[in-house]
Amino acid sequence: MEAKNINMNLYTVISVLLLLGCFIPLLIWFLYGREPKINYKAEYERDTPTNDPPAIVNAICGPGFSKNIGEPDMDGFKATVMDLINRKYLLIINKSDTEEEDKEDASDLCLIYLKVNPDKNDSNLKIFEKDVINFLKKFDYHGFISLDMIFEDLIKNNTAKLFRESYHHWKNDINNRVLTDEELKKIFDKKGDIYEDIFGGLGLIIAIIISITAVIYPLPGVSLLIWSSIIFGIVAIGALTIPQRIEGHWTTNGEEYDAKWHNFKKYVHNSKLIKEYPPESIEIWNKYLVYATALGIEDHVLKAMELNIPKDQLETSDVYMFHHYGGYKLLKSSVEIGMTTINLNIRETRL
Repeated sequence: MEAKNINMNLYTVISVLLLLGCFIPLLIWFLYGREPKINYKAEYERDTPTNDPPAIVNAICGPGFSKNIGEPDMDGFKATVMDLINRKYLLIINKSDTEEEDKEDASDLCLIYLKVNPDKNDSNLKIFEKDVINFLKKFDYHGFISLDMIFEDLIKNNTAKLFRESYHHWKNDINNRVLTDEELKKIFDKKGDIYEDIFGGLGLIIAIIISITAVIYPLPGVSLLIWSSIIFGIVAIGALTIPQRIEGHWTTNGEEYDAKWHNFKKYVHNSKLIKEYPPESIEIWNKYLVYATALGIEDHVLKAMELNIPKDQLETSDVYMFHHYGGYKLLKSSVEIGMTTINLNIRETRL
């Protein structure tokens, strides 16, 4: 009887400890998740706050609340292509400007082609920018790169694998060669995220073990123990799924960096604001469009360009014409179909 009472008391103590343990994620956030106070007070940014490549801006400030800080995504990949076009490393070739023999060899579907500029020295490019050039070169046909052909080829499994490898290589070069852990520490502190994941993993294991034990050895008070372990397990799962932006925190420099890019995004996103304070040249508009692509809001800048820039000036913008002739949509579709194809094949293989 005495042993039974001891076990009952033990169940009660464990239940209380589990319920108290549910507050551990809140404690971790309090210690590691609160953002620093900064002196930056501007309401918006009328120019790009930094000269970082668009892929880096995307990795740090890109769209998606659940996206990890420092993790580039498809918007960053597309923005890199746009940036290379804007800097003339990739040339836009209108179909009507190609010679007849080239027309016969090239795809008849696309109005424009890309072409790697032979007059540009790619030694000035960053490693991840070279990755994009090298990927596109794989689809070079008689000096022209047809996005239609890329789209059609990416439906095939082998080409989709090639794209996935190129895409992951691009991401790895950004993470391992540019935004290294040491560089990210200057911007964002991930300790809270790490501790939350450790708590979540261990907490889930503990909840499962205690639940099984409670079922095998039912005693008075076991229902409290089971419910406590279930609640604790749910909290543990929550800790594993909470976005990194909540669990960790920006450094002072990182908080200001993110705030400035957020205000730039707010500026280009606001049609009234950008109409009242428009960019002073087509070159600045081009830069806006590139960085808006990295931030996932390129459509807003495109509309603003069409409303505020005369047509003859728009036609001098390669990045705008790339959008206008459907090049960007084909690029976006190609990237999406490449990842979709490989994901479908992975699922079919597993089944």
